[in-house]
Amino acid sequence: TIEAVKTIYPDSRLTVWLAPRHTKPLIKHHPAVDKIIVSPINRSLLKQIPFIIKLHRRRFDTALMLSPGQQWKGSLIMALADIDLRIAHTYPHLGNPTSHLFLNKYLDEIEDAHDTTQNLNLIKLLDTEFQIPDANYHLNIPEQYLVSAEKLINTIAPHPRPKFLGIHAGSAPNFPWKRWPLDNFISVAKSINQQHHLKILIFGGPDEKKQKKQLHQAIGKTISRPISTDLLTTAALMTHCRLFLSNDSGLMHLAAAVGTPTLGLFGPTDEHKTGPLGQHAHAIRAPGTKPAYDTETNYDLGPDPHLSLLNLTPQIVIQKINQILTPIQTPDV
Repeated sequence: TIEAVKTIYPDSRLTVWLAPRHTKPLIKHHPAVDKIIVSPINRSLLKQIPFIIKLHRRRFDTALMLSPGQQWKGSLIMALADIDLRIAHTYPHLGNPTSHLFLNKYLDEIEDAHDTTQNLNLIKLLDTEFQIPDANYHLNIPEQYLVSAEKLINTIAPHPRPKFLGIHAGSAPNFPWKRWPLDNFISVAKSINQQHHLKILIFGGPDEKKQKKQLHQAIGKTISRPISTDLLTTAALMTHCRLFLSNDSGLMHLAAAVGTPTLGLFGPTDEHKTGPLGQHAHAIRAPGTKPAYDTETNYDLGPDPHLSLLNLTPQIVIQKINQILTPIQTPDV
C-alpha cells in the first residue's frame, strides 16, 4: 500500500502511524517512508488527546487508515486532527454495519477478502485508474542483518549445519486466545525433530522470554535454541528455516514475507482475512471450526486459548507439516 501511494504521488512525503508492536524497524528501511510516528495503544479517547494534538501540528492533508482496527476511533482521531482528506473502509457503528462517520472517502470491505486486498483497494479512492496489484508482500533484508544472522547461525550450529524448524508460540500481548497451547508446540517440535532431523529455533518478542525459556527446556536444550535479537536479524534467521510454525501473529507474516515456508495456526481469527501470503504460505484450522474474532464488535475472547484452537490437535498439525516438508514424488515413466 505504501508503494502504491508513492507511485501515485511521487513527490509526497509519507508518514506512517504505527502501534507500538516493535514493527518500526521494518518500516524504517522502506525507501518510500519519510517519517514514522508510534502511538500508544489506548482504548480511552481522552488519553489520545496529546497524540491528536501532535497530528494536528503536522498539518497532514491526507490520511489513509488501513484495516483492520478500531475504525470509528481512528476516523474520529483523523477528524479531530483536522486532516482534510480522510480515507478508510466503512465500519460497524451504533447498529449501522457500513458507517462512514468522520470519513469523506470510503469503501465497503469485500466479504472474506484478505486484509492486504482490502487495503490495496483503498488506493482506488486516490486514483481510479491505478492498476491494483495482487495481494502479496515481500521484505528485502538489508545485507548487514543477513551477515548478523549468518554469524549467529554459526554459533548455534557449526558445520555441518543442520536444518531448522522455526516456531512462534506467542502473539500480541492482548490476544492470549490466539495462542495454541505450549504443550502442543512441544509435541510437534519433538516429533518433527525425530522425523525430519530438524533443530528447533524458538522465536518470540521481548515480552515472551519466559515462554521461550519454557519451550527450550521442554523441547530439549540440545535440539532447540531460543532467539532473542532485533527484528530484521530475526527475519534473516527465518530464511534458514525449512518451515516456520506459528500462531496468527506478526512473526508469522514476517516469515512468509522473507519467503520461508510458513504454516499459520488458525481458530478464532479468519485465515482468509489474515492468513500468511505467498507461494509457500499455508494455514490450518481444526475441521468444523469457524472464526469468532471481529476487530470492532468481538475483540476480547478471554484469557485462554480459544476452543477452536484447542480442537486443532498436534496430530493434525504434524500431518500437515509432513505434507509440506515431504517433496511430491513423481512416478518414473
